[in-house]
Amino acid sequence: MQNELLREFGLPDLGIARADLALVRPSALPSILTETMFLMVPEQENALRDPGVHERIARAHLRGIEAFLRGRAGER
Repeated sequence: MQNELLREFGLPDLGIARADLALVRPSALPSILTETMFLMVPEQENALRDPGVHERIARAHLRGIEAFLRGRAGER
């Protein structure tokens, strides 16, 4: 997911963190929480007002999910 978002937007790589967050904890299925852009960065806040940016985020998420599933299929 991270690679696809970085590739799509060219934003700085702030890394990946793992945490025991309630949002992703109770599921038996894989889960992920992404923060593509931040409202406290004016340029990013402005970008997030654009529906086209929402579409690009969604497509990057889709590519990330597809890559994850391809990797899982290769494990079998």
